[in-house]
Amino acid sequence: MASSPISVTRSAAFRAASDCELRSRLSSFATVCEFWIQEGAIPLDTEGNTILHFLAMYGNAFVVQKLVDDNGNNCSSSIVKCGDLFGRNDKGNTPLHEAVRFGRKNVVEILLRKQESLVRERNCLGETPVYVAAACGHEDVFNHVIAEG
Repeated sequence: MASSPISVTRSAAFRAASDCELRSRLSSFATVCEFWIQEGAIPLDTEGNTILHFLAMYGNAFVVQKLVDDNGNNCSSSIVKCGDLFGRNDKGNTPLHEAVRFGRKNVVEILLRKQESLVRERNCLGETPVYVAAACGHEDVFNHVIAEG
């Protein structure tokens, strides 16, 4: 009897994205990775947020790093490709916009190391990640984004 492929539901992917506990990092990565391979950058909610948006919002730097790690091959061998980092939700926010909005400096650093041009992207209101960081009062994130931009 052949086994059927493992299917990861949206709710399981969301739970894994929001789980930043040290003890569950590897299982969270495995779940998110399997979901990404199955579904890619599909919205998980009614606001158009993808798994990358949720990872950024919750500050799940371990999983973000593992997804974008390409061993120096310019995104060619990473699970998430550079173009995927530009995915937008219904408000036009990229995962970087969400990371700065929630003050997730560790995720901001990873995203900007991978794709520094994200810093110039504007959402539907014309806001850049720099503006969002300032508007939300995240001085350390603001300073980091300014230094990269």
